[in-house]
Amino acid sequence: MATFAYKYCPWNKFTKMLIYNRIMHFSDPLTFNDRYDCQPCGAYNGITPEDYSWDIREDANKRRKLLAKIEAERPKFNEQVSKYGVACFSKSCNIPKMWAHYADRNRGVCLKFDLDLLGFRGLHKDMLYSDKRQIFDFASKEIDESVWFFAKSTDWQEEQEIRYLVYPPKKKDAKRVQRNFRYPKDALIEIIFGSEWTFDQWHDEMHTLIDNDIYVKLAFMEQMIDQRTFEYKKADIDYKVTVPSN
Repeated sequence: MATFAYKYCPWNKFTKMLIYNRIMHFSDPLTFNDRYDCQPCGAYNGITPEDYSWDIREDANKRRKLLAKIEAERPKFNEQVSKYGVACFSKSCNIPKMWAHYADRNRGVCLKFDLDLLGFRGLHKDMLYSDKRQIFDFASKEIDESVWFFAKSTDWQEEQEIRYLVYPPKKKDAKRVQRNFRYPKDALIEIIFGSEWTFDQWHDEMHTLIDNDIYVKLAFMEQMIDQRTFEYKKADIDYKVTVPSN
């Protein structure tokens, strides 16, 4: 079964590159707006600072020393983490906050992808949301990807995130981490325009898509007919961009 997911984007040169050039950018995990993202709490040889009590002076000193040791080790692992690439998707296309924050207040687009067709060297998984941070043992020598990349606070669960993680590219003598990858044409399934797009705007863009041989389903977001609710819905555009018959 295919894994479909949605990517909310503002309408800018990077989104146009994503659509027209089929170039997908994978971000440095250390640049995310959530300070706890990709930053699990630490242990060392199975012991966490929280195992010591603040009420006992001897324990408090041990706690401080252990915490300092963990934080001294963290930069080494952050250097490894920074070599990975992350692209964020959602399970849903009708989340108002996502349209507001990531799609430029409904003036952007939401792109539907078949993640299984992207074909990048990596993996995609549903984000695990929890009230407690994951624990990583900094005495380990290897990154635990599930702990570092696929866990966030329940404060973010409304995003319904599916995260795509690409492994560090293996290129000899490469000075910079590769973060842009070209995806197959069939992986982009649908383009959904935000509710602030005018008819003329998306009509012009539709013809630009055709001129660039991009044939995908088109839709736009609108409020439900009952104006008393906050609900969004996706409405198919009457005439779709379909592959012409030979």
